[in-house]
Amino acid sequence: ILFVGKRKAKKFNQLFRQMDYIPEVLAFPMHEFGPDKVLRLGDVLICFPLARDYARKRNKMVQNVIDEYLEHGIKNLVVGEEE
Repeated sequence: ILFVGKRKAKKFNQLFRQMDYIPEVLAFPMHEFGPDKVLRLGDVLICFPLARDYARKRNKMVQNVIDEYLEHGIKNLVVGEEE
């Protein structure tokens, strides 16, 4: 799990998805076993400033929004959908 700012999130979105906007969450699948025989699903990138802004607008706790974003990212890793 990686928390980044708006510029870094947009840069990753442009570089890996050719999309020109700031995403709330991105998932990068790996699906490989490490040397310890543990399956690595991949990485989830969360844009913290967007999570904070969304929480303020919806009168939610930032942690709850991050939980939602993390769940979304993990589902994308497990199901294999692109986001």
